[in-house]
Amino acid sequence: MMKRHSVYPIHFDTRSSSLEDEQIHWDEHIKLVHRENKEKIIKGIKNEFGGRDIEIKVQNFHDLGQLPFSIVSYHNRYFQQAREAFALGAYYPAATEMRHMGLMNSVALYALSLCGGARR
Repeated sequence: MMKRHSVYPIHFDTRSSSLEDEQIHWDEHIKLVHRENKEKIIKGIKNEFGGRDIEIKVQNFHDLGQLPFSIVSYHNRYFQQAREAFALGAYYPAATEMRHMGLMNSVALYALSLCGGARR
């Protein structure tokens, strides 16, 4: 008998945690590495979203927090679009995208309820 393994597309992003302020109790070497990582993240945000109003974009990116772990592939694409819109400062498109995802979730839950719920 042959075993088949499924490959699930996953996506996660923890860059926003590198934008936190350094802690007083850290060793100097750790502070230096943290500053270098933070500068790299800010440079990446600038390259991805543009240099205009970079402070606002960095703050928006930080406010989003870490990207939650998800294995639902269609969800990842839409969620990433909403996060990028928010980081850019395009709040209305971000809210619209999140609303769309909420509707998709509602439809999926409704369809699940029609077929008798989840089977274990």
